[in-house]
Formats: sequence, C-alpha cells, structure tokens
Amino acid sequence: MVGSLGQLLLAVDLDLKVYNSNMRAFLTLIILVLIVGLSYFIVSLLFTQSLEDQVQSSDDPNSSNSAGNVNVTPINPGSEPAKIQLETLYGQTLTVNNFKNIEKVLSVGAGMYTLDPGLGYQIIFNENNSSFAVNITKKPVLNTRDQAVFALADALDVPVTDLCLLNIYVSTTYDFDPATSGTNLGIDICVN
Repeated sequence: MVGSLGQLLLAVDLDLKVYNSNMRAFLTLIILVLIVGLSYFIVSLLFTQSLEDQVQSSDDPNSSNSAGNVNVTPINPGSEPAKIQLETLYGQTLTVNNFKNIEKVLSVGAGMYTLDPGLGYQIIFNENNSSFAVNITKKPVLNTRDQAVFALADALDVPVTDLCLLNIYVSTTYDFDPATSGTNLGIDICVN
C-alpha cells in the first residue's frame, strides 16, 4: 500500500511539474503577445502623428510644413520654354510641348510634376529621365488608360504613335485594382 501511495504521489508530482512548465510557457507567450501589441500601438501612434505633422495642409501651396518640406508647388504657365526635348527609348530626342506649361500641373519636387485633371487618372512627368507615369483611378481601367494616353498626346502636341517612343508606365494602385497593379498596362497601340 505504501509503495502504491508513493507511486501515486510521484505521478501527481510529475503532473504538477508538467502543468507548471506548460503554464509558464503559456504565460510567457501571453506576455510576449502583450509586449508586441503594445509596441505596435506605440509605433503606430508615433508614425501617425509624424505623418500628420508632415501633411499639414495650408491654403498657401507654397508654404512649408513643420518638417520644412515643401508641399506641392503650382507652376506659372508660360514661365517655362514652350517646347522641350525628351529623350526617347532609342536614344533620340522628340520635341514636345513642355508638360510644365499645362494648366494645373504642379511641381512635387526633385524634377517631378503631376497633373490630375479629375478624370480618373493622374499623369506624372519626371524631367530627370524624360519618363511619364500614368496612374489610373477609374474603371473600366483600359478605357480610362486610353483617355489618359490621348490627353497626354494632345498636351504634348504629338501623334499618339510618338508616345510609343517615350518611357511611359501605365498602372493602377493595389488598393484601386489588385489585378492590374504592378503591371505596366502600356499604350494600346504600341508593340511591347
């Protein structure tokens, strides 16, 4: 009887050790989850506040925010040369109307200019490498792409076929259309 009581006590002691070990692991896991969650909360609070500081809006588009960054700057149409030379994909040049002279084009800094006519697309011009990016924000995507391409050709005063000579990236954001984001939709008439 004493032997079986001793075995029983030994078995209970082993079960308690396993229980304590499992409980310690569980509590450690809970503490880690709480630390990670709290860290995420603190970082997201700091990041959100930092973004709010950087994106302070003002009625004066030339004003600087508290970080000293210049927001979007309007361009005085006509203050730039009427025509410019863009380098083509083939190392030649193409004479076009100066994108910066289009009404409502805004400088976003570092040689980058944007036009959002409110028609479901934005056109960005990078004068540093003579490239354009077209962001489609209205469905049907391919119809809006075609409208944007024709508007760009008209603004540059070149035939649409001449756009095939230029570095133009046409796409959507993932939030807008995951199926077409990250893919260059190109220009319909150009052979890629």
